[in-house]
Amino acid sequence: WLDLGIQQHADEVIKETQQPFIIVMPREAYYLQEMEDSLYEQAIADLLYPAIMDNYPICDGRTQHAVGGISRGASWAIWLGFDYPAAFAIAGAHSLPPHRNDVYRIPYWIKDMPKDDPLALYIDIGAYDPYLEAAQIFENALVRYHVQYEFHLNDGMHVDAYWKEHLPEYLRWYVNQFHEPISSD
Repeated sequence: WLDLGIQQHADEVIKETQQPFIIVMPREAYYLQEMEDSLYEQAIADLLYPAIMDNYPICDGRTQHAVGGISRGASWAIWLGFDYPAAFAIAGAHSLPPHRNDVYRIPYWIKDMPKDDPLALYIDIGAYDPYLEAAQIFENALVRYHVQYEFHLNDGMHVDAYWKEHLPEYLRWYVNQFHEPISSD
């Protein structure tokens, strides 16, 4: 994210929308570990999220909290968004390589989702991304279970240049999902 210029783009979006926001970027040290064996999701939900809420002036309520990621981070964003509906109302999965069992988890995920305020879900992927077929299978499962989402198929591959091109679009989408405008008072 830093190499893609997120700081500059975030400043531009904040200036343009007058919606301040904070971006937290944890790094998964053991990213080759199987997701089921990883403690990353638990660390985000049980340690990082509460520490941020306790130590920073963050708006309360899930409608002001988003989770997003690129590549494996996109898979984690899906998991965190669906597994922690009380924490996150917004999830962005950029160049999503869905986990092999995610299509089977969808019915369980949606069972716990607030019916009046489902997860705002954004998925995008490049037309030449090696994970395109898996992402389309995941999308078909979302359709089958009547999950609301946005799916964007763009020109591009699974590379920094693709994410850098779409980063401003991602940030605007996240900001536009926040349900309640933030007061400048």
